[in-house]
Amino acid sequence: MAVPELAIAPSTAPETTAAKIAIAGLTKTFATRGGRFTALDGISLDIPRGSFCTIVGPSGCGKT
Repeated sequence: MAVPELAIAPSTAPETTAAKIAIAGLTKTFATRGGRFTALDGISLDIPRGSFCTIVGPSGCGKT
């Protein structure tokens, strides 16, 4: 089976090493009946341009 060629126009933008999406020091807490719950604590993430990233988890776990 042949792999099709991708028809992507060359970019005229200057090459950069900066991340397309950058997150630094993210913390997320929720109030619960038992007190505060820390779901994320000090998360940092860089997603480069052209990368594919997904967040996977069960329904109701706080992906949004």
